[in-house]
Amino acid sequence: FPQMSCELANHSSTYFFSHQLYTLSNHSTNLIIVPQNLFGQWRNEIEKHTTMPYVPIETKRILKGDILVQSIVNSRFVLTTNKCYQHLQDYATEHHIQWNNIFIDEASSIYLHSSMQRLSFQFLWLITNNWIPLLFKNPAIIKSQLYFLSDRVHIHPELEQWLLDDMTVRYEGVLA
Repeated sequence: FPQMSCELANHSSTYFFSHQLYTLSNHSTNLIIVPQNLFGQWRNEIEKHTTMPYVPIETKRILKGDILVQSIVNSRFVLTTNKCYQHLQDYATEHHIQWNNIFIDEASSIYLHSSMQRLSFQFLWLITNNWIPLLFKNPAIIKSQLYFLSDRVHIHPELEQWLLDDMTVRYEGVLA
């Protein structure tokens, strides 16, 4: 896999970072990472609403043998948990499986430790209903404390409007 850098590629913009795309092998599929407590709900909804072939991997004891490799690469996607991802990634690396798209549900609550293998993908989707923790590490953000930046740096108009809308609203979310 090519190394990612902090430099913007030609097809990047200030709102969309992109790394150089690479050619996928025949051993590629999509990956969905969900919080452990949502795995059953995701699985039920997939089975209820689609007929797409997929591989659910909730525990690492499933990760053995070459039959699983064929199941993974012949499926549309693999569904796994944030607790099982590292074991799945080790298995995928060992069997030369590449991820085309990676979707991380509840991305603001999932913590992938820096000691874990780096995510390699063509495209990464972060799904969340609360984007503040993705941008800031401190969960006790007060909007008025952020607004002081507006006279020092260029702030996107939508962020500036959000900062001005209700200066007393506090972010009360929990970071995992």
